[in-house]
Amino acid sequence: MSAQRIPSRAETQPAASLPSDADLAAAARLDRLAFAPLYERYRDDMLRYCYYCLGDWDEAADAAQQVFANAMAGLPHFVDRGDSFRPWLFRIAHNEVCTRQTRRSRRPQQQIEDVAEIVDPAPSPEERAIAADDHQRLRLLLTSLPPDRRRVCEMRFAGLTDREIASILGKSEGAVRTAQSRAIAQLRGLLGSGPAPTGERDA
Repeated sequence: MSAQRIPSRAETQPAASLPSDADLAAAARLDRLAFAPLYERYRDDMLRYCYYCLGDWDEAADAAQQVFANAMAGLPHFVDRGDSFRPWLFRIAHNEVCTRQTRRSRRPQQQIEDVAEIVDPAPSPEERAIAADDHQRLRLLLTSLPPDRRRVCEMRFAGLTDREIASILGKSEGAVRTAQSRAIAQLRGLLGSGPAPTGERDA
């Protein structure tokens, strides 16, 4: 769904040679500039996740920046459990988008359907337009899902695993898989390729 882009130097290196999230987080506690690699690592996934939740690229970019600012401020309280940085970061993101959604519901305003450029200089304008349109169509499909299923899909499309999603949402991995399976069936129904179950409640 995302636009094609030139991979960064970090993405072209063997995975074994890249520092772990835990190592980068430990370094960032001592030097704020060391947070930059973590920002680069999760910037695109975070922007995409915030867009799927909020439906506006400008607000998504603002929310993503706030998430990283909150993460930097919270690093002294982050407790490393091996592979826990990414779910910790997206838990902050989940709280941020929920706060913005609540604020929006209290002060309703007309949404402008914005097919904005993804912040990436590599793709051509045509590629960016196609990618933005894909994101917009997917986001519109997600709005038709029940809230629990939608939240699971938003995090899955941001690259999180069942275990990470379960940790963030306070659910079991089985409940996450069930919600995801029902969401996929419902999306297929909306696309005309299968039944669209709507009455089932997720665990």
